[in-house]
Amino acid sequence: MLKPILLALALPALASAAPSIWDGVYTAEQAARGKKLYAENCADCHGDDLKTEDDKVKVIAGEAFLKRWDGKTLGKLIDNTKRSMPPDTPNSLSRPDTAALIAYVLSVNGVRAGKTEIDPTSPVLKEIVIEPKK
Repeated sequence: MLKPILLALALPALASAAPSIWDGVYTAEQAARGKKLYAENCADCHGDDLKTEDDKVKVIAGEAFLKRWDGKTLGKLIDNTKRSMPPDTPNSLSRPDTAALIAYVLSVNGVRAGKTEIDPTSPVLKEIVIEPKK
């Protein structure tokens, strides 16, 4: 009899947990498209390993990237990237291309692929939280 009570108490806590980037929010195919876009639009500044950093360029792979975006949403990352990148032609990439780029960045950061692509028009993006590895 105790098990149903514990389950009933646990369900609201599980339902209220915010979705995370670690929940498989992109597909491997989307990340592959993003890798090509990255090579064409981003590698000159961020480097092939996404770790180039200087006074104008921030690293976008590894612990520093995840800490910088910790607690922010995937929607904010996509919006910020679309608005500001590439720096010589900001806002020139489509939202689907920007989502593919972010899928690639997530893959390089060790975030596992899932079965559904990032939908750059979905309001759910404002709920998917970026956080360091679980």
